[in-house]
Amino acid sequence: MAPIKPSLIGIFDIFAGILLLYTQSALPTAFADVHAGFLIFKGAVTQFPIPPVPPLFVIGNAADIISAAIIFTG
Repeated sequence: MAPIKPSLIGIFDIFAGILLLYTQSALPTAFADVHAGFLIFKGAVTQFPIPPVPPLFVIGNAADIISAAIIFTG
């Protein structure tokens, strides 16, 4: 079993992704599901002490950009 390094921001990402899956939104369902998946994946990966991998940063940044777009568009 891999050692888990608890990350508060990672736990928040997982929690936000789960809430997004089960919350009604003005966004199309597919868009919200992809965003929730990005958040949950990003949060889960940050819990393990692995060396930084560029694709993980791309997925994490994509989730953050989608979050910002949702906030700016209401």
